[in-house]
Amino acid sequence: MTAAGFNVATCANCGQEFNPPVLGSTSDTCEECRHGRTESLPTSPDAAIPSAAAPARKLDATTVLFAINVLVFVLMVLSGVSPLEPSVEQLLKWGGDFGPATFDHQWWRLLTSTFVHAGILHLAFNMWAFWGLGKLTERLFGSWPMVALYLLSGLGASVASLWWHPLVVGIGASGAIFGVAGGLFVFLKLKKVALPKEVLRRNIGSLGMFLVYNLVIGAAAARIDNAAHVGGLVTGAVIGAMLPLQAGENGFRRYAVLPLVLAILIGGAAAAKHARIGIVEYAQAEKLLQSGKYDQALPLLQSAVQHEPGLAAAQFGLGFAYMKLKRNAEAETAFRNVLKLKPDLAGAHYNLGVIYWRQDQIDQALLELQRAAASDPKDPEAPYVLGMIFLQKNDPAHAIPWLQKALALKPDYAAAQEALSQATGKKD
Repeated sequence: MTAAGFNVATCANCGQEFNPPVLGSTSDTCEECRHGRTESLPTSPDAAIPSAAAPARKLDATTVLFAINVLVFVLMVLSGVSPLEPSVEQLLKWGGDFGPATFDHQWWRLLTSTFVHAGILHLAFNMWAFWGLGKLTERLFGSWPMVALYLLSGLGASVASLWWHPLVVGIGASGAIFGVAGGLFVFLKLKKVALPKEVLRRNIGSLGMFLVYNLVIGAAAARIDNAAHVGGLVTGAVIGAMLPLQAGENGFRRYAVLPLVLAILIGGAAAAKHARIGIVEYAQAEKLLQSGKYDQALPLLQSAVQHEPGLAAAQFGLGFAYMKLKRNAEAETAFRNVLKLKPDLAGAHYNLGVIYWRQDQIDQALLELQRAAASDPKDPEAPYVLGMIFLQKNDPAHAIPWLQKALALKPDYAAAQEALSQATGKKD
């Protein structure tokens, strides 16, 4: 078993495990035992790999891809990113795939996201899976075809992830690794390489177990992006199926497969953007909201909600724009729609509480703000506003605990300090 869990050939001469023979060869001995023998090997420039008896290359493509993943992670950590639990903002900054950003002309995220990992454990597991798998695939496909398989599968994974859940920040090499595994599985399954039957059987079985196991785990774990796994797997399988049967056979077809798959993926990304037009409109509106241009953001948000009624972020943005424009009744409706989608969203409860406070609906305001405080116990804003409402009601006994909680969460909260001084004075 290799590090990635894939069976390889066992040398009939010395008993040592070794990577399967080169494309077109049926040798069942390792490189050391074959060294010096006059064995006939493919010499065509279209051959998938060089002779196994040739001098070893100093650096192979698998090692380069492995090193790039590790280097990106090291640079992230050196820049201040947590090595165990990076924040969503940090992952996005380093190139995570996120619908509003990617669809807003940041298409490079489709690729960069495949080299970003959410912590050292995430990186270690992916690289452990890739190392042996990549070495085996590179030996059969060749260096550049394996790199292309890896990168195109990563792109396919990102496109699938965007289509399925565009508001989740997608990261990690697992989609690309699934593509490499899928391409190799189909390649071996269709017997596009002359290997002993036992070697084929063992590798196909190991690859099948790897794919099924990880897809099942991905379906069961909420934080695992199975859409990316499936997207990468399908992309890799298509490439594996389209490659010619033997080394040197139909060289044009061999190198035409990869641009064709790339064109299909570009079309898929464009189709995803068109299908999720509400996400694009929301992304445009979000920039306007950040700039304080609420009146300009409003029509975009209205259209985004119409196209994507299940997009809670767009509903929230719409309510926020209405709120800033003093259109309280419409803001209330929008935030109620948000809570239908996400009942425990603290921000929606908080904004509803503020709206009711503005309209002097104190009981409703207190209810929503208390729900906000319970939903997000680390946010000082809801406790502060609750303290202010009780202070305005001349009820310092209830105001003081809320203001103290706000200060415990944010000790330099000047407004809460001032309100607490007033409440303490009124109590005395």
